[in-house]
Formats: sequence, structure tokens, C-alpha cells
Amino acid sequence: MNRLLALAGLAAHELWISYRLLLLLTLPLLGGLAVGAIPAELAGLRAVDGAARWYAISLCASVGIGAAVVSATLAAERRRGTIAWMAVRAVPRSAVQLAWFVVVGGVMVVGIALGAAAAWLTAIEQLAEIPDAGPLVAATVAAAAAALVVLAGAMIVGALPLPPAVASVLSLLLGVGILASAVVVPLTAPLPTGGLGLLANLSRSTRPIADALQSTGTALVAVAFLLLLAVVTLDRADL
Repeated sequence: MNRLLALAGLAAHELWISYRLLLLLTLPLLGGLAVGAIPAELAGLRAVDGAARWYAISLCASVGIGAAVVSATLAAERRRGTIAWMAVRAVPRSAVQLAWFVVVGGVMVVGIALGAAAAWLTAIEQLAEIPDAGPLVAATVAAAAAALVVLAGAMIVGALPLPPAVASVLSLLLGVGILASAVVVPLTAPLPTGGLGLLANLSRSTRPIADALQSTGTALVAVAFLLLLAVVTLDRADL
């Protein structure tokens, strides 16, 4: 645990000095602030439901960029020999991967929470009566879990023998495509990325909190599986 915390500290420091940490944190927040400039009527929805839909759409880009950052960073660490240097000194490759995932995933989740709060505040600003925030909170948690699924998938791409630029573009395209499909297709099952679909189609769900809990659980299971696959991929890679 101490080793993982130390590696996470190093990863956070590298993200900070390269301004990537601010990028990951502010993109979802800017998406939440931007929904205030888009009338909910354009989506044919009420204020909160419309804000949730536009925010979900913005998350497709924000999380896709986060996936590109994490895969490019891991690919660059492998290409520079940093992971090999640590492996020689008895630092497991999996510890390096988990450290980067914890840092990037944690920053992204915080950014998504801040963005959702901003979207909520802009949506209720003109309302005479404040609606129940429970469904939006539950859907935001499920959407954050869906974001972690995409980031875990990007860890696999970063572990492949690809140049950082190629890994970045591939993760961006896959991440945006997967999340956009969840937004376009209404939530019909507790899929790993169903939380984002629930956020985008909040008004269509008859039991949003229950659906959000199911999607969150499925997403966390998918995250564990994808991280295991990423560890196996990097362990078999030639450093």
C-alpha cells in the first residue's frame, strides 16, 4: 500500500507539472458550466433534464480526452524505459498501472462531480421550486463509474506496443464512440456505460436511482476486469 501511495504521488506530481491534471479536472467542470448557455428547450426537456442531457454529451468529449491522456502517458512511460527501470528495482508493473489509474480516475471523478454541481446550479437558477436532486446525483455517480470503465480500457491500449500518439488517438476514438453510443441509445439494461445513458435520458427513466445503482455495480465489475486485462497485457509486453 505504501508503495502504491508513493507511485500515485509521483504520478500526480508529473500530471501537475505538465498541466494535464488541470486539464482533466477543468474539462468536466467547463462542460457543466457550459450547459447554462444552452436552453433546455433545444432538447425538448425541462430545465434539469435538459441540463443533464447536455452535460452527458459534454462528458463524452471530456472522458475521451482523459482516456487519451492516460493511454498516452502509460505508453510514453513504457517507451522511455521508466516502467522497465522500476521493474528492475522490484517495483511491479501492475503497481505503476494502478497508480496512474487511481490518480487519473480520481481527478476525473472529482471533475465530473464539480461539473454536475455546476450544471445543477445553472439549471435551477430560473426555477421557482427546486426539484429533487436525488435522481441527478445517482445518475452522476453512475456516469462517473462509466467514465472509469473507459479509463480502464485506455490502460489496456497504453499497455500495447504502440507509440504514445497512436495510443492516444485510439483511446480517444474508442472512448468517445463508446460513450456517445450510450447517450444516443436510451438505457435499456444495466450496462457498464449505462450510467451516462441514464444521465442523458433522465426524464425517460421511471426508477432512476435503482437504474443508476445497477449500472454503477456493473461498471465497477467491468473496471476490475479491464484493469486485470491491462495488468496481464503489460506483464506480457516486452519492455
